[in-house]
Amino acid sequence: MGVHHSPDTSDFTVLGRVNIGYRVLRIVKELLSTANNHKRLLASSARSVSVDRLHRHLLRFRICGFSGSVKKPKHEHPSRLIQGLDCRRSEVSGKRFWGLFREICGSNPYLFFKNCFIYNQCPIALMSDTGKNITPAELKASESKVLLAFCDKALTKVIQLLKVHLVVGIGKFAEKRACIALNEACLKEVKVVSIPHPSPRNAHCSGNWKEVVAKILTDLGILDLLSGN
Repeated sequence: MGVHHSPDTSDFTVLGRVNIGYRVLRIVKELLSTANNHKRLLASSARSVSVDRLHRHLLRFRICGFSGSVKKPKHEHPSRLIQGLDCRRSEVSGKRFWGLFREICGSNPYLFFKNCFIYNQCPIALMSDTGKNITPAELKASESKVLLAFCDKALTKVIQLLKVHLVVGIGKFAEKRACIALNEACLKEVKVVSIPHPSPRNAHCSGNWKEVVAKILTDLGILDLLSGN
Protein backbone atom coordinates (compact mmCIF):
# COMPACT_ATOMS: atom_id res chain seq x y z
CA MET A 1 0.00 0.00 0.00
CA GLY A 2 1.29 3.46 -0.71
CA VAL A 3 0.10 6.34 1.42
CA HIS A 4 0.18 9.94 0.22
CA HIS A 5 -0.71 12.92 2.40
CA SER A 6 -1.88 16.31 1.18
CA PRO A 7 -3.85 19.11 2.87
CA ASP A 8 -7.16 17.59 1.77
CA THR A 9 -6.66 13.94 0.88
CA SER A 10 -4.70 10.80 1.68
CA ASP A 11 -4.04 8.03 -0.83
CA PHE A 12 -2.44 4.69 -0.42
CA THR A 13 -1.64 2.09 -3.01
CA VAL A 14 -2.07 -1.61 -2.48
CA LEU A 15 0.23 -3.91 -4.39
CA GLY A 16 -1.49 -7.21 -4.84
CA ARG A 17 -0.34 -10.64 -5.96
CA VAL A 18 1.65 -10.35 -9.15
CA ASN A 19 0.05 -12.07 -12.13
CA ILE A 20 2.11 -12.04 -15.31
CA GLY A 21 0.29 -11.89 -18.58
CA TYR A 22 -0.38 -12.20 -22.25
CA ARG A 23 1.73 -9.94 -24.49
CA VAL A 24 2.89 -8.42 -21.26
CA LEU A 25 5.68 -6.21 -22.54
CA ARG A 26 3.40 -4.46 -25.01
CA ILE A 27 0.62 -4.05 -22.48
CA VAL A 28 2.86 -2.76 -19.71
CA LYS A 29 4.24 -0.19 -22.15
CA GLU A 30 0.66 0.85 -22.79
CA LEU A 31 0.18 1.26 -19.05
CA LEU A 32 3.06 3.71 -19.00
CA SER A 33 1.41 5.65 -21.79
CA THR A 34 -1.88 5.55 -19.91
CA ALA A 35 -0.18 6.84 -16.77
CA ASN A 36 1.29 9.78 -18.67
CA ASN A 37 -1.80 10.69 -20.66
CA HIS A 38 -4.56 9.99 -18.16
CA LYS A 39 -3.45 11.16 -14.74
CA ARG A 40 -6.97 11.89 -13.66
CA LEU A 41 -8.11 8.44 -14.77
CA LEU A 42 -5.50 6.76 -12.60
CA ALA A 43 -6.30 9.00 -9.65
CA SER A 44 -10.00 8.16 -9.84
CA SER A 45 -10.16 4.50 -8.88
CA ALA A 46 -13.88 4.29 -9.61
CA ARG A 47 -13.24 4.96 -13.30
CA SER A 48 -10.08 2.95 -13.86
CA VAL A 49 -11.70 0.21 -15.91
CA SER A 50 -9.95 0.52 -19.26
CA VAL A 51 -7.33 -2.15 -18.49
CA ASP A 52 -8.72 -5.46 -17.30
CA ARG A 53 -7.09 -6.77 -14.12
CA LEU A 54 -5.51 -3.39 -13.28
CA HIS A 55 -8.36 -2.57 -10.92
CA ARG A 56 -10.36 -5.78 -11.09
CA HIS A 57 -10.36 -6.29 -7.33
CA LEU A 58 -11.34 -2.66 -6.82
CA LEU A 59 -14.33 -3.11 -9.11
CA ARG A 60 -15.46 -6.24 -7.29
CA PHE A 61 -15.87 -4.17 -4.13
CA ARG A 62 -19.10 -3.02 -5.83
CA ILE A 63 -19.58 0.69 -5.41
CA CYS A 64 -23.31 1.36 -5.38
CA GLY A 65 -24.55 2.32 -8.81
CA PHE A 66 -21.24 1.57 -10.53
CA SER A 67 -21.42 0.29 -14.10
CA GLY A 68 -19.15 0.08 -17.10
CA SER A 69 -17.50 -2.18 -19.63
CA VAL A 70 -14.20 -4.03 -19.46
CA LYS A 71 -12.22 -4.46 -22.66
CA LYS A 72 -10.91 -7.84 -23.77
CA PRO A 73 -7.62 -8.81 -25.42
CA LYS A 74 -7.70 -10.12 -28.97
CA HIS A 75 -7.03 -13.66 -27.79
CA GLU A 76 -8.79 -15.34 -24.86
CA HIS A 77 -8.42 -18.83 -23.49
CA PRO A 78 -11.75 -20.64 -23.96
CA SER A 79 -11.81 -21.73 -20.32
CA ARG A 80 -10.76 -18.33 -18.94
CA LEU A 81 -13.01 -15.88 -20.77
CA ILE A 82 -13.00 -12.30 -19.47
CA GLN A 83 -16.45 -11.40 -18.18
CA GLY A 84 -15.68 -7.99 -16.69
CA LEU A 85 -18.15 -6.85 -14.04
CA ASP A 86 -20.33 -9.88 -14.75
CA CYS A 87 -17.66 -12.22 -13.38
CA ARG A 88 -18.94 -14.32 -10.48
CA ARG A 89 -15.75 -16.26 -9.77
CA SER A 90 -14.40 -15.99 -6.26
CA GLU A 91 -11.07 -16.86 -4.69
CA VAL A 92 -9.98 -17.03 -1.08
CA SER A 93 -7.26 -14.37 -1.19
CA GLY A 94 -9.48 -11.67 -2.66
CA LYS A 95 -12.42 -12.56 -0.46
CA ARG A 96 -10.27 -12.41 2.66
CA PHE A 97 -8.61 -9.13 1.63
CA TRP A 98 -11.79 -7.27 0.67
CA GLY A 99 -13.68 -8.79 3.59
CA LEU A 100 -11.27 -7.13 6.00
CA PHE A 101 -11.66 -3.69 4.43
CA ARG A 102 -15.41 -4.08 4.26
CA GLU A 103 -15.38 -4.62 8.02
CA ILE A 104 -13.10 -1.63 8.57
CA CYS A 105 -15.10 0.76 6.38
CA GLY A 106 -18.50 -0.50 7.49
CA SER A 107 -21.37 0.53 5.24
CA ASN A 108 -19.38 3.30 3.55
CA PRO A 109 -17.06 1.92 0.84
CA TYR A 110 -16.11 5.47 -0.12
CA LEU A 111 -13.93 5.58 3.00
CA PHE A 112 -11.75 3.08 1.19
CA PHE A 113 -11.95 4.46 -2.34
CA LYS A 114 -11.32 8.09 -1.47
CA ASN A 115 -8.06 7.02 0.16
CA CYS A 116 -6.99 3.90 -1.73
CA PHE A 117 -6.42 2.25 -5.07
CA ILE A 118 -5.22 -1.18 -6.06
CA TYR A 119 -2.22 -1.71 -8.30
CA ASN A 120 -0.75 -5.05 -9.34
CA GLN A 121 2.96 -5.20 -10.06
CA CYS A 122 2.00 -6.74 -13.40
CA PRO A 123 -1.75 -6.51 -14.14
CA ILE A 124 -1.82 -9.30 -16.71
CA ALA A 125 -2.42 -13.05 -16.53
CA LEU A 126 -0.21 -15.61 -18.24
CA MET A 127 -1.55 -19.12 -18.58
CA SER A 128 -0.67 -22.44 -20.14
CA ASP A 129 -2.47 -24.14 -23.03
CA THR A 130 -4.76 -25.78 -20.49
CA GLY A 131 -5.69 -22.48 -18.84
CA LYS A 132 -3.54 -22.98 -15.75
CA ASN A 133 -2.00 -19.85 -14.25
CA ILE A 134 1.74 -19.45 -14.72
CA THR A 135 3.36 -17.75 -11.75
CA PRO A 136 6.52 -15.59 -11.79
CA ALA A 137 8.44 -18.40 -10.11
CA GLU A 138 7.77 -20.61 -13.12
CA LEU A 139 9.32 -18.20 -15.61
CA LYS A 140 12.90 -18.47 -16.77
CA ALA A 141 15.22 -15.94 -15.17
CA SER A 142 15.91 -14.29 -18.51
CA GLU A 143 12.18 -13.88 -19.16
CA SER A 144 11.27 -12.53 -15.75
CA LYS A 145 14.17 -10.06 -15.75
CA VAL A 146 12.98 -8.33 -18.92
CA LEU A 147 9.35 -8.47 -17.89
CA LEU A 148 9.81 -7.08 -14.39
CA ALA A 149 11.94 -4.23 -15.69
CA PHE A 150 8.91 -2.89 -17.55
CA CYS A 151 6.63 -3.58 -14.59
CA ASP A 152 8.94 -1.74 -12.20
CA LYS A 153 9.05 1.28 -14.49
CA ALA A 154 5.26 1.39 -14.70
CA LEU A 155 5.00 1.15 -10.90
CA THR A 156 7.34 4.07 -10.32
CA LYS A 157 5.40 6.19 -12.82
CA VAL A 158 2.17 5.60 -10.89
CA ILE A 159 3.86 6.34 -7.56
CA GLN A 160 5.27 9.59 -8.93
CA LEU A 161 2.00 10.68 -10.52
CA LEU A 162 0.01 10.15 -7.32
CA LYS A 163 2.79 11.38 -5.00
CA VAL A 164 2.68 8.24 -2.87
CA HIS A 165 5.04 8.22 0.10
CA LEU A 166 4.22 4.83 1.64
CA VAL A 167 3.93 1.55 -0.26
CA VAL A 168 2.54 -1.52 1.47
CA GLY A 169 3.13 -4.70 -0.48
CA ILE A 170 0.67 -7.53 -0.13
CA GLY A 171 3.21 -10.26 0.39
CA LYS A 172 7.00 -10.21 0.35
CA PHE A 173 7.29 -10.45 -3.43
CA ALA A 174 5.37 -7.20 -3.95
CA GLU A 175 7.43 -5.54 -1.23
CA LYS A 176 10.69 -6.71 -2.81
CA ARG A 177 9.74 -5.50 -6.30
CA ALA A 178 8.63 -2.13 -4.94
CA CYS A 179 11.96 -1.70 -3.16
CA ILE A 180 13.90 -2.56 -6.30
CA ALA A 181 11.79 -0.28 -8.48
CA LEU A 182 12.01 2.69 -6.14
CA ASN A 183 15.73 2.25 -5.61
CA GLU A 184 16.40 2.21 -9.35
CA ALA A 185 14.23 5.30 -9.78
CA CYS A 186 16.08 7.05 -6.92
CA LEU A 187 12.83 7.49 -5.00
CA LYS A 188 14.36 6.64 -1.66
CA GLU A 189 12.02 8.98 0.21
CA VAL A 190 9.15 6.53 -0.41
CA LYS A 191 8.80 4.07 2.46
CA VAL A 192 8.05 0.41 1.68
CA VAL A 193 6.53 -2.10 4.10
CA SER A 194 4.33 -5.16 3.69
CA ILE A 195 1.41 -7.11 5.06
CA PRO A 196 1.17 -10.91 4.85
CA HIS A 197 -0.39 -12.26 1.68
CA PRO A 198 -3.98 -13.42 2.31
CA SER A 199 -3.45 -16.66 0.41
CA PRO A 200 -4.52 -19.77 2.38
CA ARG A 201 -1.14 -21.22 1.43
CA ASN A 202 0.53 -18.66 3.68
CA ALA A 203 1.06 -20.91 6.69
CA HIS A 204 2.55 -18.12 8.82
CA CYS A 205 -0.79 -16.49 9.56
CA SER A 206 -3.49 -18.48 7.79
CA GLY A 207 -5.62 -18.64 10.93
CA ASN A 208 -5.18 -15.07 12.18
CA TRP A 209 -4.42 -13.13 8.99
CA LYS A 210 -7.05 -10.49 9.75
CA GLU A 211 -5.66 -9.76 13.21
CA VAL A 212 -2.06 -9.58 11.97
CA VAL A 213 -2.92 -7.16 9.16
CA ALA A 214 -5.14 -5.00 11.38
CA LYS A 215 -2.26 -4.52 13.82
CA ILE A 216 0.12 -3.53 11.03
CA LEU A 217 -2.38 -1.03 9.63
CA THR A 218 -2.94 0.37 13.11
CA ASP A 219 0.78 0.84 13.67
CA LEU A 220 1.04 2.63 10.31
CA GLY A 221 -1.86 4.93 11.17
CA ILE A 222 -3.94 3.64 8.26
CA LEU A 223 -6.71 1.91 10.18
CA ASP A 224 -8.08 5.15 11.64
CA LEU A 225 -7.96 6.73 8.19
CA LEU A 226 -10.12 3.98 6.70
CA SER A 227 -12.55 3.74 9.59
CA GLY A 228 -13.33 7.45 9.42
CA ASN A 229 -11.95 8.20 12.89
